[in-house]
Amino acid sequence: PFYKGVAIVNDGNEYYLINKKGKKINNDVYNGAKNPDNGTYPVQKGINYGLIDSKGETLIDFKYQEVTPLHEGIVWAKKDGKWGLVNSSNKAITAFEYDNGDNCKNDYIKVSKDKKYGLLDKQGKLVLPIIYDQMGSAYNGKILFVIDDGTQKLSLK
Repeated sequence: PFYKGVAIVNDGNEYYLINKKGKKINNDVYNGAKNPDNGTYPVQKGINYGLIDSKGETLIDFKYQEVTPLHEGIVWAKKDGKWGLVNSSNKAITAFEYDNGDNCKNDYIKVSKDKKYGLLDKQGKLVLPIIYDQMGSAYNGKILFVIDDGTQKLSLK
């Protein structure tokens, strides 16, 4: 799909960005691509992934096994089989230690490690420990979680 007049396409051999007239945005080509979002494109050069914008400018360096699109200035990146967070300045803000996590929503990021959930803020700091069996998304400064088969609601403020 096009986002603000730009799409990533595959011609059978390589991936590249085009405008709505079908013309290449620049001369950069990639070996692979993941689903784009918010005008950011996870693309592969060689065996590594990085993130580019709709002009083809590199936002996140090509040094990861996988990356996700940008959400609220945060990207998930995979290194050595584990996920970590990288900010829009291309700086890792957490260790690469998570099994998975959600996109940043309402300034918070749900993370998973060893089948338990916790919550980080946008700076990568742990807000809720990784001890919960289930956890919803943060909304209006509140979150719903399950621990020891009991449901509780917690204010994040």
